[in-house]
Amino acid sequence: MNESTSWNGYTVNGDSSELDKIIATPNIISLDKNDIISVLSREGEHRITTGVGADSLSALNAAISALGRPLDKVTAMLVNIYCKDKRQLLMSEIGSMLEPFKECLDTDCDVLWGVGEDAEIESPRKVTLLVTTNV
Repeated sequence: MNESTSWNGYTVNGDSSELDKIIATPNIISLDKNDIISVLSREGEHRITTGVGADSLSALNAAISALGRPLDKVTAMLVNIYCKDKRQLLMSEIGSMLEPFKECLDTDCDVLWGVGEDAEIESPRKVTLLVTTNV
């Protein structure tokens, strides 16, 4: 992931158009521009990735794998989950998503969540992950 783009004056490594999609997509748990800026306003490197999977955990795992940075360097994280049909999303699925990764994250890492419905995704789940890392 070497491609960097600008979003609202912040340099982001990855496809920053995903940030506009988060704001524009009808959400079940909404994230807005201020939530995104709260992650980007931190000092460090900003990275955005996406992952797809049969469930939220596998999609998150794919997005984390694409980061190219260890999780212990992450100081802020925004996770937006897209599902094809919101009626198929279980709150327990969301609550347990970060469980396998918690021990890797810095104890001071702030995590923001959003959930949106997107009938056009090819997989049952898609996760967009925005992080700020200490390099």
